[in-house]
Amino acid sequence: MSAPATASQEDPAARRHRERHVRWRSLTPSVTRVLSSLVNELLVPAFESRGFRYVGFHLGDANDSVSGSDIHLERQDGKYLDSVTLNFEKYKSPRFQVHLSRRSASTHEFIHSGNLVAKRTQYYHFWGKPWWLPTKFWSEAAATRTVKKIGGCLDQAVRFIEDGSRGANISKEVVTSGLKSRGGV
Repeated sequence: MSAPATASQEDPAARRHRERHVRWRSLTPSVTRVLSSLVNELLVPAFESRGFRYVGFHLGDANDSVSGSDIHLERQDGKYLDSVTLNFEKYKSPRFQVHLSRRSASTHEFIHSGNLVAKRTQYYHFWGKPWWLPTKFWSEAAATRTVKKIGGCLDQAVRFIEDGSRGANISKEVVTSGLKSRGGV
């Protein structure tokens, strides 16, 4: 797998996306800015140290830009294209999801994909402020605990990407084969 890019080696599209994400962050409430900053300071470098690179386009497709509210990391070794996407909540609440996948580098077909979750029985999970908690009660300490908890799951996340093993914090597998269409839909 490729080594992490230094600032001077970073792709221009990735550099523009980092700037776009900073602009997006500046428009969010302070609690979301704190959470996004912690993700950028702690999680992104941890993935980069494992060979992932910050990118501005999904799968290198200039027609598929990464949203300003997302962070997308990829690594490629010729045979596989691995990706990690951190999707911040669209209503600018201090919450985000972590999506993991491995695709064939030649066809881009999924080999496996999943989400980093709090419980193995979940299909997805929003990390950060619970939906029911008023924003004024979400603190920087809570954001730090959340990011550190995810940091403790990084080895599990990378293991899932590399070999498909679903640890305690990897989502349930979505089974799509064998489903039958309902009446011509």
